[in-house]
Amino acid sequence: MSASPGPSPLSRLRRLAEVLAVSLAGGLVLLAATRYEALGPLLALGWALLMAPAVIDRWRAPVLGFLPGLLLFMWGAHVPLLKFGWIALALLPAVITLHYVVQSLLAWSLHRVSGWPLFVVLPLTMAAGEWTRAILGVGNYNMYQVGTFLFGYPVLIQAADLVGSYGLTFLWSIPAGLLADLAKRALDGPRSGDARRLRWGAGLAAAAVAFLGIYGVARIGAVAEGPGPRVAVVQPALEHSFQLTPQVLAGTVQQTIATVPRGAADLIAWPENSILANLDRWPEYEKNVAAVARTLGTPVLFGTQNFGPDGQRPTNTAMIIDPAGERAGRYDKVVLFPFTERRGFPWLERQFPALGRWLTQITLTAWRNAPNGYAGPGAIPLALQADGRQWTFWTPLCYESCYPELGREARQRGAEFFVNLSSEGWLGWALSNNQMGVNILRAVENRVGMVRVGNTGPSAFVAPDGRVEEYLRGARTGRYRLEEGTLIRPVTVPRGGPPPYTRWGGLIDRAWGAAWVAAMAWFLVQRRLRRLDAPR
Repeated sequence: MSASPGPSPLSRLRRLAEVLAVSLAGGLVLLAATRYEALGPLLALGWALLMAPAVIDRWRAPVLGFLPGLLLFMWGAHVPLLKFGWIALALLPAVITLHYVVQSLLAWSLHRVSGWPLFVVLPLTMAAGEWTRAILGVGNYNMYQVGTFLFGYPVLIQAADLVGSYGLTFLWSIPAGLLADLAKRALDGPRSGDARRLRWGAGLAAAAVAFLGIYGVARIGAVAEGPGPRVAVVQPALEHSFQLTPQVLAGTVQQTIATVPRGAADLIAWPENSILANLDRWPEYEKNVAAVARTLGTPVLFGTQNFGPDGQRPTNTAMIIDPAGERAGRYDKVVLFPFTERRGFPWLERQFPALGRWLTQITLTAWRNAPNGYAGPGAIPLALQADGRQWTFWTPLCYESCYPELGREARQRGAEFFVNLSSEGWLGWALSNNQMGVNILRAVENRVGMVRVGNTGPSAFVAPDGRVEEYLRGARTGRYRLEEGTLIRPVTVPRGGPPPYTRWGGLIDRAWGAAWVAAMAWFLVQRRLRRLDAPR
């Protein structure tokens, strides 16, 4: 009996075209979901589309079906990198996000060994894949999470105080997985999923959405809270660079003096990189900040640089200068960004010096800098005296807000609110939206108040239940972004202790990856046992 012929070249070409079309469609959905806050919940659908070629038998293309759409999304979302040259746009998004492909490989392998429906496989691997992003890859770049982009709908994110952002990803991705099951049934035939299993999927999807909605309605507005210290957020919307530091500082000082009345705030907050120079080398910059603090009688919190304990490695630092002109607190960034704050491949450079020199040269070409920075020891809060008492707060710098473990650590150390200093506008709207979202999720997960201070926006005050209390609007047109402005109001602080996620989030976050490993091990063992029991 002759073997059946394989698919014809034309058939293979048609299936390749289908895979690429689905992948690119996923990338376009991701672009829309990250661009428009109202479309944020569609992010789950975008990731499901990128993962569909891995789990639909007609295609079986876990990498080819994922990577083109991922790169389309990353390049489209970070077009502003072109200001640094085409090499920055071509290389940076690709290099620091290739580890996202792990998510598709997790889905492909689990589906192959288990045969589970996609309304289980995709949510589990999305949650597990998001957790792995923070520990894999050159940038440990774990942005654009499904749970994060529910931030525009505060009712849907209240459960983050139980399950965290990865848990929200799992729950919200169940309906997307069900849609993938329907597509698989249409393409692979009815045997790929019977109607009974799909009914179970519909019930599970409805239960997940109902849980998020019911819990959200019960919890939103029910968190015990009250007014904390008054914070003056100054958004200068000035381009930050070492060469422009004198102009940036002068503009920020002038704006602060003009818009913050004496005694109107307990803390003045400037963005990350307000002084993009080392204060120990250029002490005259610190004197300018001290003059503002003395003039207004208010401490100034700002982003700058300094040295680590060795006196050589640079830091990304949040510093407080008090009204006496003295340093009253300092926090060094823990998670350093590759290429701009730390070497991208330090271990590779040590093993292969010639390759290291080449990578350093590429970094210099793209960024004109190849630092080897010092990372701070942890999410250590700062202190502020106001209203006759001491307030404790943490100052995540830039994309540190993306890491739930740091937020939990700060809350466990007593932080009552977070002040995120950032200057990521040069990376585009998608990243700014992501940063707004992750700050809101950290507020809900730990039930703390949040103040976001962006150089180009959005800057805002967020309540412990995740509702944006007020956005800073530009002084000229009222825009959120790319316009200077100042906003003064009290930060809302919690009245109770930390929620369950703060206490147990380390276990909860790891549970998604552990569940994937356990499922794989179980099915692989079962497969082995069946082979041993098979008649010979």
